[in-house]
Amino acid sequence: MFKKVQVDFRRCASLPFAIFVTSLILILLAVAEFLLQTQLGQAFRNLAVQYPNSSLAEWRFVSFNPDFIDDGTSISICAAATFGLIAGGVGIAWAAVNWWRITRISIKRLGIMMCIISSANAILSIGFMIYISVSEAKGAIPEQWDDLKDGAITREYYVCTALPFLYPDAERLFGFPACDVAKAGRYELFVIVCVSAVLAAFSIIQVRQKRREWNIEEQTWDPERRHGEKTKMFSNVMAQMKTKDKAASNPPISNTPWAQSPATTPVEKPAAAVRAQRSSLYGYYQPL
Repeated sequence: MFKKVQVDFRRCASLPFAIFVTSLILILLAVAEFLLQTQLGQAFRNLAVQYPNSSLAEWRFVSFNPDFIDDGTSISICAAATFGLIAGGVGIAWAAVNWWRITRISIKRLGIMMCIISSANAILSIGFMIYISVSEAKGAIPEQWDDLKDGAITREYYVCTALPFLYPDAERLFGFPACDVAKAGRYELFVIVCVSAVLAAFSIIQVRQKRREWNIEEQTWDPERRHGEKTKMFSNVMAQMKTKDKAASNPPISNTPWAQSPATTPVEKPAAAVRAQRSSLYGYYQPL
């Protein structure tokens, strides 16, 4: 009832095994990135502390979740982790299909899909890394805290520079080392970019190596092509048989006089019969 699946472990020393390991590492890094961003999000709670050296009459507070925070960097990190998770999943699926030789799934299409997704993931991850690096470099604290505008600083800059500028013991307010978590998330993005680039390179190399093998398999095992060749061969045979039947039913006609048909061969009459016919015609037309 159940078909026994045999695994060839010699394939573990090949390029598909390298793709499998790289994809697995990329998935683990993406999951760890999500956990770090979740932990960092706990620092931005709807709480506020009193502004340093201010009285309650002034009613000045510093929010843990201010409106001027630029969330684009955090969204970019989560997007890079999501794309890495997808690329890693496709890489593992392709390696598994290649090992187990599952015929229900097209290995060629899945391999091309893996190549496209891994390449797109590498390009997008590099773009996210450049955007985050530029955004972190633009962060600056104005002379007055109230002069901060929307999108002025990132989350990492807020927990590592801006808030510690007012409260040196900011980690005590957060309850955990939020700055270390934010930096770890950004540094891990660099690792995700490197692993994504390696996976894309492996995918491109694997597809180029498999292209010749796929072409041979298509020519050998493509049922539609084989059916078309058989149909063409059958048509040629039938045409030859019809030509032979037509040639057998219509024998060639020779140009020699004795080979002509009786209907077309002239009949020679005796001279006496010709003279008698002429005299009878003369006698018939003479009274007229």
